Amino acid sequence: MLKRLSPFLQVTDLDEALSFYQSIGFELAWIYPDLHPTHMAITLGGVELSFVLAPEITSKADLYIHVIDVEKYHHAFSKKIEKISPLVNSGYGMRDFSIHDPWGHHLVFGEALEKDRSDTLNPSVSDVPYVFVTTQEQVVDIDEVLLRFKEKEGTTLIISQEAAEKHGFRYDGLWAHISLGINSDLDMVGLTAMFSTALAAHDIPCNVVAAYHHDHIFVPVEMKDRVITILSALKI
Repeated sequence: MLKRLSPFLQVTDLDEALSFYQSIGFELAWIYPDLHPTHMAITLGGVELSFVLAPEITSKADLYIHVIDVEKYHHAFSKKIEKISPLVNSGYGMRDFSIHDPWGHHLVFGEALEKDRSDTLNPSVSDVPYVFVTTQEQVVDIDEVLLRFKEKEGTTLIISQEAAEKHGFRYDGLWAHISLGINSDLDMVGLTAMFSTALAAHDIPCNVVAAYHHDHIFVPVEMKDRVITILSALKI
């Protein structure tokens, strides 16, 4: 009978790892050996994480941890961790947030959405910063283009910052790409007005792209966390 899963994460300093995870509520379960330890484990509720001392990090973990009352954990962790994602309703039926520890291990904490939250926008944000560029030249063989639109003045491209610099495009400002998890029919009435009005009330500019399955919003990168919070509170 299977009893427990205890994944091993590589760290370069066991004491620093213990201090970080204790700050968010984990407790030491065991450490080995007593003299010059190389392995240890910590626990929180029914979750156990193990650590192995390594001279360098050769692999990074990506863990999903199911919790009860995710708002409580997000509130508590926000007081201890500077880099923590907003709490959002995902398109896959979970309400969650994520953190990265000092060694780059990615931990997501979440719980299943309640039925009365199924009518939310379920926004999610890309880690990649995007830019808007325009060109008079024929644009071919650029796989990284997220959107291409021809106007009489030129062709507009939405492209990652990295790709824009790679291909020599000039740009002004960085934009975060936020996707709405809700399926939006092309003939749906009022959805764009609802979220654009909510963002305008907070003086947040947004550029909207209505694709076949979902709406996509581009907002200034520095405002993305505020936007996720605002959109997550809206119901349709």
